Amino acid sequence: MNTTTYRNGEPANLGGPEILVICGDILRCDGHMGAEQVPAEGMQFARDAVAGILAAARAGGYKQCDILETLLLRGDMTPRIGAMAREACDAAGLPALRQLFDRIGPFVDE
Repeated sequence: MNTTTYRNGEPANLGGPEILVICGDILRCDGHMGAEQVPAEGMQFARDAVAGILAAARAGGYKQCDILETLLLRGDMTPRIGAMAREACDAAGLPALRQLFDRIGPFVDE
C-alpha cells in the first residue's frame, strides 16, 4: 500500500483496488490529457499496473477480468467498479501485488 497526500494535507492510503481504478482512468483518457499531465512514464506505469493486476487476478481465479477492464476503459466509474476492483485484487492476493509493484515500481512524478 502506498501513502500519498491530498491537497488538504490529509494522508490517503492507496492499495491495489485504488491504483487499478486510477490507472484505468488514466488509460481511458490516453491522448486527451496530454504529456504535461501524464508523462510517458506514467502512461507506461498505468498500462503495466492494469495488465499486471488483471493477470494476477485471473491467475487467482477471478472470472470477471474482461468485464472489469472494459468498464474501467469506458470510464463508467460506479460503485460496481470499486467492488470489482477489490474482488480482483483479493483474488490476486497481496504477495502477487507486491511482486508486481516491486517489478514495475511505483510511479512518482516529482
